[in-house]
Amino acid sequence: MNAIEETLKIKIEELLNAQGVELVELKVFSQSRACLVRCLVDYPQGGISVEVCGTLNKRIVSLLEASLLLGDDFTVEVNSPGLDRPLKSYKDFLRIINKQAGIWLSQEYDGKAYWEGTVTHASESEIELQCKDKVMHIAMSNIKLGKEKITL
Repeated sequence: MNAIEETLKIKIEELLNAQGVELVELKVFSQSRACLVRCLVDYPQGGISVEVCGTLNKRIVSLLEASLLLGDDFTVEVNSPGLDRPLKSYKDFLRIINKQAGIWLSQEYDGKAYWEGTVTHASESEIELQCKDKVMHIAMSNIKLGKEKITL
């Protein structure tokens, strides 16, 4: 992330946190001379509505217009992460304690880079994953991405 993106992230997180909303993911894309700022947002407990996303979009646009960080040619998208929400931080994993997840690793653990199981514990340093025949302790620094497994 470059300096402008990092500054954007800090300012947008401050605005969202004041509203009780978390920034799940921020992506900034250059399109010719314009920028696209895409934000995935949610309440800590989940369940953000389309109406709230619309209100937050307007507030982020106002923030960017006032800061002049991106000039005057930009677009902002604010979306909920939906059911396919990425799990990246320990707070994300805390939300799914006792639920099934798929975990992609940066480095193989016990010969595999992908594991599925039940998340039984999460801390800032590691998660505990109950797999079929073993309990694994996976360092947060080794987790590329996790996804909750939705069962119907």
